[in-house]
Amino acid sequence: MVKHIFHAPAASGKTTYVLNLARQTAVSGQEVRICLPTGLQAQAWRQHLATTGGAFGVHVLTFDKLVTACINAAGEAYTQLSDPVQYRLLRTVIARLPLKHYAPLVAKSGFIQVCQQLITELKSALVTPEDFAAAITQIDNNTPRLRELADIYTSYQNQLRTQGWADRVGLHWLAVEALRERAPDACRDWPLLIVDGFDDFTSSQMALLTLLANRVDSCVVTLTQAAETSYPRYQRTAEMVAAALHVTPRPLPETAPDSTRHPALQHLAQRVFAPPTAEFEHSEAVPGEAVVTLREVADRPAEARAALRWLKQRIVWDGVAPDQVALLARDITPYRPFIQQAADEFGLPIRLVDGQPLSQSPVIVALLALLRLHLPLIETGAPDLPRRQVIAAWRSPISDGTAAKRSSRQPTPIFWTPSPGSSWSSVAWTSGKPPSLPVPHWRQQTRTTKKRWKRTAASPGQ
Repeated sequence: MVKHIFHAPAASGKTTYVLNLARQTAVSGQEVRICLPTGLQAQAWRQHLATTGGAFGVHVLTFDKLVTACINAAGEAYTQLSDPVQYRLLRTVIARLPLKHYAPLVAKSGFIQVCQQLITELKSALVTPEDFAAAITQIDNNTPRLRELADIYTSYQNQLRTQGWADRVGLHWLAVEALRERAPDACRDWPLLIVDGFDDFTSSQMALLTLLANRVDSCVVTLTQAAETSYPRYQRTAEMVAAALHVTPRPLPETAPDSTRHPALQHLAQRVFAPPTAEFEHSEAVPGEAVVTLREVADRPAEARAALRWLKQRIVWDGVAPDQVALLARDITPYRPFIQQAADEFGLPIRLVDGQPLSQSPVIVALLALLRLHLPLIETGAPDLPRRQVIAAWRSPISDGTAAKRSSRQPTPIFWTPSPGSSWSSVAWTSGKPPSLPVPHWRQQTRTTKKRWKRTAASPGQ
């Protein structure tokens, strides 16, 4: 059980070093597991590995995938809830609780999301419902605001235990518990575990990493080294990892010279987050003209427009190739529609590294609209099937693979079987017959639906 913690400044070759280490280990026929914070970093790691020649037996994982690998190695299986299912479960749990302080917010979707985030943070910090309730009791048990939050957390976790389910962060708990109590020999056959790219760890992540570091043959953790005055978070993370693994961080054996960074950017990186001190105030400034430009705009659309206009100028005026310019954002999600709109106006072909959200795909939008047609009515439980949305679904060019070959005046409908009690006026096929239903059964269902609609329309008050 060899443990190493290497620290080095940003862009100094940490990933390159551990990549070469992974390839050397894989050449000897041993498997290597690399854990990275995000899916984008895992994708970049795979691309970097491929460009350097590739290797067999190298598993590039996010931390959630590493948790799954640990649970599989322990021989256990759990049902993980997706985010939408977790949201619905939490909404059901909250609706059943006799809340008073939060009663006006129970039906609000934002309240469910805030509770979901709170539970995720508590689980990431290894705070159980019992610990949370005990802490609130010590603070002030007469405060309904905190006590009801503890009731929500406790009821939600009890429901998960009753059904044998687990949410994403709950799997971290189960992995730590399985390795610590029920599978003492799991993961001991792992030759090399590399943890790269993290600048912070939650308590649950640190607990699992500590268990694995004491079991695998070799564990290597790389951390970013920076001045404590500028980046205190990196210093705190290094101290936490060193205390958990009982290893002293040491410099990277092979450090790449930082010769590609402009002096102005190097100066900015050292001082942008540093507090104002006499040392920095009287330090010599580095000329940064034409290297760093700071622009202040009114809102996000203006930010995206200004950034893309500057990129367009570099392409047209300076002759820079389009694939040599990039737009970076800490979180691209709120900027995505503005970037796409401005890029269309400027005629800039763009490629989003994290791809397009699935919910914005025309096929998925049409599928979701079709599924919403069958949402049951509260009164009867029968599908709603509103007339306008049904006709829109029939006329959708995505409803059938041959629709794209037809003109817009001859749409191909989506065929379905009307169920008893459907509140829909008529069934009017625009072309052909339902291929999946026998003709007599289809006609009988059509007649039944028409008769029920006529009786409903003739009822008073309809």
